[in-house]
Amino acid sequence: MPRVRGYAYANYGRWNHSEYPDIEFSYQWLVDGEPEAGATDQMFEPRLRHLDAMLQVAVTAHHPDADPVQVVSAAKRVYPGVFHQSMPPTIYGFVIVGGSAKVQPRRWTPRPQSIEYRWFIKRPDASRYRPLPRLRNKKEFPLRRRHAGSRIKVRVIVSRPGFHKARAWTPRRTVGWSRTNGVKTINGVPCHTC
Repeated sequence: MPRVRGYAYANYGRWNHSEYPDIEFSYQWLVDGEPEAGATDQMFEPRLRHLDAMLQVAVTAHHPDADPVQVVSAAKRVYPGVFHQSMPPTIYGFVIVGGSAKVQPRRWTPRPQSIEYRWFIKRPDASRYRPLPRLRNKKEFPLRRRHAGSRIKVRVIVSRPGFHKARAWTPRRTVGWSRTNGVKTINGVPCHTC
C-alpha cells in the first residue's frame, strides 16, 4: 500500500507480445486521476500533499511496428507514513539518589517534528508502574531519596504531519543509592588498644 514518504513501484504486468518481443514501457503516475508532473519513473514517492489521494499508474507499451497501448492500474489510497528506528530509546545519566536520569530518544527516520516523553515509576512496594504527570515532556528526572529502589521507564512518542504516531519504551532502570548502586562500604583503621 502506498504511504507518505514510502515508495510505490510500477510493474508493467503481463502482455501478450510474442509478435513484438522488444516492447518498451513508459510510466505516468496519476493522483486523483490527474497526471502528476514529472512522475514518469517506475518508482514514485508520495509526499504529504498526496495523503488520502488515490494513486494510479498508467503503463504504455511502445513498439515501432505497432500503435502504443496504455493500461491504467487500479486506484490505491495513499496512507500515512510510518517511522523507523534503529535502536530503542534509553535512560542514561546517574540513575542514583542525588543524580538525574535523562532520556535519549535515539534516531528516528524520518526526523520527527515533535517528541513527547512520559515517565513512569514503580516503587519497591508497588505492583505496577504509575505515570509521573509533573515530568510530562521533561527529558530529565531529578532523583531523590524517596525514589531509591524504584524502577523507572519512559515512553517516547514521536509525531510528524502525514505520519502515524510512533511509540517506544526505554528499558527499565533501577534507582540506586550511590554510584556503586547500593553497595555500601565500611571505612576505618583497626585499633588493638582501644
